[in-house]
Amino acid sequence: MTNRLEACDHTYWVDWQDILPLSEWRQEIRQGILDSNNFLFVMSPASLVSKECLKELEYAISFNKRLIPILCQKTSGCKVPASLSSINWISFIGDHSFEQSFQELLLAFDRDLDYVKAHTRLLKLADEWVHHQRDNSFLLRGSNLESVETWLYQKSNLSPALTQLQRDFVATSRVAETHRQKRDMRNQRIVLGSAIVALTIVSALGLLAETRKREAISQEITALNYASIASLALKTPFESLQQGLRATLQLQKSKWIRGPLRAETLSALAQAVYRVQERNVVEGHSDWVYGVEFSPDGKLLASASLDGSVKLWQPDGILINTFQGPDGGGLADVSFSPDGQTLAAGGEDTVYLWSTAGELLRTLQGHGDWVSSVRFSPDGQKIASASADKTVRIWRQDGTSLATLTGHAGPVTSVSFNPVTDTLVSGGFDSTIRVWQTNGTLLKTIETEDGILDVAFSPDGAAIAAASKDGTVTLWSPEGNLLSRLQPIANGALSSVKFSPDGQFIVAAGQDRIVRVWRRDGTLVTSLPGHQDYINHVAFSPNGTTIVSASDDLSIRLWQWDNPWIEQLKSHSDSINDVGINPQTGQIISGSQDGTLKLWSPQGEVIKTLEATSDRINNVAVSPDGRWIAAVGQESIASQIGLVQLWSGTGEARGVIGRQGKSINAVAFSPNSQSIASASDDGLIQIRGLDGQIQQTFELGANASVVEFSPDGQFLAAGGVRAFKVWRLAEAELIHTYESANTVYDLSFNPDSQILVFANSDRTIGLWPLNEPAPRFLEKSHEGEVYAVQFSPDGRQFASAGQDSTLRLWSSQGEAIATIGNHDASIRTLQFNVDGSKVITGSDDNTLIIWDLSILSLEKLVPWSCSWLTGYLQNNPNVADSDRNLCQGITPWSLETTGPALQ
Repeated sequence: MTNRLEACDHTYWVDWQDILPLSEWRQEIRQGILDSNNFLFVMSPASLVSKECLKELEYAISFNKRLIPILCQKTSGCKVPASLSSINWISFIGDHSFEQSFQELLLAFDRDLDYVKAHTRLLKLADEWVHHQRDNSFLLRGSNLESVETWLYQKSNLSPALTQLQRDFVATSRVAETHRQKRDMRNQRIVLGSAIVALTIVSALGLLAETRKREAISQEITALNYASIASLALKTPFESLQQGLRATLQLQKSKWIRGPLRAETLSALAQAVYRVQERNVVEGHSDWVYGVEFSPDGKLLASASLDGSVKLWQPDGILINTFQGPDGGGLADVSFSPDGQTLAAGGEDTVYLWSTAGELLRTLQGHGDWVSSVRFSPDGQKIASASADKTVRIWRQDGTSLATLTGHAGPVTSVSFNPVTDTLVSGGFDSTIRVWQTNGTLLKTIETEDGILDVAFSPDGAAIAAASKDGTVTLWSPEGNLLSRLQPIANGALSSVKFSPDGQFIVAAGQDRIVRVWRRDGTLVTSLPGHQDYINHVAFSPNGTTIVSASDDLSIRLWQWDNPWIEQLKSHSDSINDVGINPQTGQIISGSQDGTLKLWSPQGEVIKTLEATSDRINNVAVSPDGRWIAAVGQESIASQIGLVQLWSGTGEARGVIGRQGKSINAVAFSPNSQSIASASDDGLIQIRGLDGQIQQTFELGANASVVEFSPDGQFLAAGGVRAFKVWRLAEAELIHTYESANTVYDLSFNPDSQILVFANSDRTIGLWPLNEPAPRFLEKSHEGEVYAVQFSPDGRQFASAGQDSTLRLWSSQGEAIATIGNHDASIRTLQFNVDGSKVITGSDDNTLIIWDLSILSLEKLVPWSCSWLTGYLQNNPNVADSDRNLCQGITPWSLETTGPALQ
């Protein structure tokens, strides 16, 4: 292996013998891994149990290095770390020849190599910054910073992802650069002012001063926009919202700014608004925050910390009270009584009870080690505490010990009462979940694969959620049956798991600093990055709209996890190729590479799944009268026959009504809902009736990608590989043709049928008024191929989307309005809803997103953003004084402002 690597000019570092556990060696190993582009883990029975090898793996994971596991010996019976088991291994044993496997290894090394090298360079710069106590002189600045921010924005979808250190480094660089630019601008004013006094040429220098002032303001707005977009790439939308708001407020003061900068600023703030879910950052503890809980009425938060205190907060961050444990030791958990009048907290070996007014009511003593979890029974009469002493104890509120539950073979990490029956569940390091009666009788022991760090009963008492050290969330029945295992598996231990109050959602978080929310059926709803260290606890608010999390980064964060401006729909198992809207019901119809169509309610609930005869759905259409759904595709790869299939508007199958070419790529209904046009790979456009009888045939002359009727029914347009044609239907007369070296992927008529917009493979969008002989093009409309375009129902704007994962909005004349995006892969299709207030996009990430466009104006974005940030800006102790009045004079957001209210 090493000989072949040398022959291929690959530099490597390898430890040929067990490394002695000396700090110098460890530092050398750490630096070697930090400097590398790839981390190759040679899997064998010896390496998988070697503490030093696993320590090196931990270093690589902490640096977000690209992991490449190779198999050199059989490892049956060995436990493989989750970080390696989830990756495809390169095998050098069995039927695989060395050379074949080695070539596969070289391909792995070279994949996205430029990005990986840049990732390593940025990591080394960030590490040097930390090594020098975060000295500002080691930060990025000027063009270097701008190039890194641009790189982050363009490459945000690639892996490995950035580490939190890299994110902090870039974000801190931007803050420092913005301060430097402001300082330079003030200095310019001072110099210019002195020059005015000295030279007394007031008018000339006044004009020069104003010009330079405007240039400086424009540069500041541009820099803030870059910082906002970079923060999104760094997966910190809360910081992005703040930067975007600063830029927008400065723009609103600068009425003289016109053109692209206005669109860029609106886009930066809008993208943050569509992405932000973090509502507030509450800070005030001086050590790790281990526990956090909402009061039953949702008006208060209680937090417990290793600094020895319980703090009582309002959700907006106002500190109400601080309760200090009498022994001064750390506190690991906190819980409200059902009536909200009492707080219980677990300490080093004691449970403390306080009134919410701050009076220490009593201490419950009896544990012999840390109390890791404390919970009230549903009626508030009992308290359960779990401890590292391997026991669970049941108490009355008056301090009477009712039972001691023994049986765990290691520390007990969590306890939870069943809301329905007189039982409770505990979990521990011994990899077991135990179900008990409250009198101490053991009902069931559930063996699991790894240590359990938290358990929780569902509100209906029918399921137990367990979070484990191996990063999995599992659901169990109280009888011990495994119900499901939620995906994805976290990259590290999960320390906390909870059900939502309605029992339909599950939240979990832990070592990898990400809060994840699933539906109970296992569908991942959202992932919430933002914490900078291990997350110890998560909880839902009583109304289920907010999640609170507590972390080793000393912060408590509140998340409005269901963003009011976008709805993500996840049900397909493969790319979504097209989406349609029923104009009568508002229902959404999506067609996927997985061979199914799905009917969704306007609110995003799956109504029905339609199985198609074809192995994939290329395109879908809904008749204007809402009575019919048509879909096209290919019967199978083997048969290579294109199919047109028909359903009723409610999803009843009407069968295959047409066959054409090897694959049909596009379909459209006529305005009267009586005819269907289909476009295929053979370059033919066929128009048939609902009975399947062909009425007309047109020839594009190339593989056809798209076909559309004009709204007035007079024209038919089709595009494809190096071809675009428009016919007058009545006479079957070709009236326009356009040929180029590109592919036309999509097209749309405006409502009056006089203008066509079309999407091209060369990153451009074409606009073609039909009274003109040729189209004009919006150059570099996207950063990749443009796959979808559509005019809004009122014709005042059109939308486009494509390979760069962005959705873009344009005026009918082609002026940029906004760029927004939240998909993780190319956007294949888009559709306006009936009234044009929303756009639905479908992507290669198997997801549909409904975008609410009613927020897309500065007059709405600014008050909404200010209302979102109010608690943080006013109450967080680490906010700069200059930012506390950032939103002064801004009219607060309200329902009258139009759009969803803040929860």
